[in-house]
Amino acid sequence: MGNKLAVAIPSYNRRLFVERLLSTIPEDILTVVSDNGAYLREGLGCRRKNIRIESHDVVLDVFDNWNFALNMVLDECDYLVMPSDDDLYLSGWSERVLKYIDKIDADIFIFGSKVIDEFENVVGEYSEDRLTVLEAPLGFLKYKYSVNARMPSVFFRSKFIRKIGGYDSKAFKLTAADSELIQRALLLGRVAFIPEVISCYRVWSGGLTNKKIASEEWLDEIEKWTDKIIMIGQSNADIFTGTFSENYADEIYARNLYEGLVNLYRREEYRGLLSFKSKARWPKKALFRTRLRIVRLVLKAKILSYVG
Repeated sequence: MGNKLAVAIPSYNRRLFVERLLSTIPEDILTVVSDNGAYLREGLGCRRKNIRIESHDVVLDVFDNWNFALNMVLDECDYLVMPSDDDLYLSGWSERVLKYIDKIDADIFIFGSKVIDEFENVVGEYSEDRLTVLEAPLGFLKYKYSVNARMPSVFFRSKFIRKIGGYDSKAFKLTAADSELIQRALLLGRVAFIPEVISCYRVWSGGLTNKKIASEEWLDEIEKWTDKIIMIGQSNADIFTGTFSENYADEIYARNLYEGLVNLYRREEYRGLLSFKSKARWPKKALFRTRLRIVRLVLKAKILSYVG
């Protein structure tokens, strides 16, 4: 195998972002890029021996490309991480990751991330407040309703990914595949939550999340995600008992519905917000406070739509 750690990058038509990301990865870390659409065929400005690029003339579906990148390194490393092509790493990140990999036996390591915009301004941050190592399925309980971790800071043991599988490209086309993979891993594996921020996760107007979060397709995939996680839990009574409550699926649906509504509200698309809400099902078993947030936002949008 030879490499303790590898970085697998799925990319699509983002040469400048890829080059910026690669500049934050040390030369001694095996790095591969799955170049969807062959936009990098002419090569990159940073030519290093540790970087390998596979180009695809025929464009793959999003999560097929992610799996291709994953499989490029699966047999060549002990642990792997899969940032998006517009993410970044902070100085000294790999030394810190390897330090914990050497001293803790875990299937998944979850570090903290800064959230940046398209101009690399920091707009948020997530990190645990203390080091915690949990056996399955206790790690899942921390992310039961919301997956706070971001992929550039989630490291998987390669053998473990082989066991549980990669991204579910058959069920998901827009979203949820990364969150579903993290939740599936936390249900089935030993996790170490590390209170150190090592990466920057980019959120911007050109991203898929911003474009599709307020759509029926997005909510459909959220339901597929929760159905699959519940099914995995039901297949193991030890995991299922005390892990899933009656409101689990509705609460996740409600939170994602709310985020879609917020996205439209911030863009002042009040009529679009009301139309989106009318097409969504009502998550009647979600927590009362979550449902109340939805109702309040819809009422605000109704008032502003009349004023406009």
